[in-house]
Amino acid sequence: MRHTYRTDPLLTRILKFNPCLCFTEKDRFSRLIRQSETSLFSDTAPLQFRLLLVAASFSLSLPFLLFPLLFSHSLRKIPMSKNRSTPRIVCCAIPISRASGKVLVVTSRKHPDSWVLPKGGLESSDVSLEAATSREALEEAGVQGIVTRFVTTVNGTSATIHFYELDAQSLDDNWLEQHQRRREWMTTPIHTRAEAIAVFALFR
Repeated sequence: MRHTYRTDPLLTRILKFNPCLCFTEKDRFSRLIRQSETSLFSDTAPLQFRLLLVAASFSLSLPFLLFPLLFSHSLRKIPMSKNRSTPRIVCCAIPISRASGKVLVVTSRKHPDSWVLPKGGLESSDVSLEAATSREALEEAGVQGIVTRFVTTVNGTSATIHFYELDAQSLDDNWLEQHQRRREWMTTPIHTRAEAIAVFALFR
């Protein structure tokens, strides 16, 4: 028996982006969409549901590099120490070039074929979350810039990740992790939600 889904346009877009969802998952997301009155990043909204809502906000020209990151069946949390009694505080930069409309991404050190956003743990020398964000962007991507906007905070059992937009001013030719990472400007137009750009950094 062939299943037919007559649901709202949002679910239609979600299923178009991720046709590999099993029928049970599709039914679940259909119910969530009809019942949910929570915001995109509400603590009560299931994380995978929020990811799919974010993905649905993209245009059809979603770059190929985001597909394995957003829709992989191996989605998992950032690995952290198992002995932490409190979540680790992580700051993530979204380096944006206003002139070109691109976002700077770097390769993961553990997985050189995966692209991520510059991010890392808050250190004792950081005077603020914004300072930590700028430091991580400089260390991992060699990008100089100004933190312009807080995007969102994602709370997990092992980490609390704070996302900030960073207006990229210049790129250093030499930076701390230049021999461990590559960097590229991603061609996703920045008129899409900054949250959508940020989310894929959580999974690698």
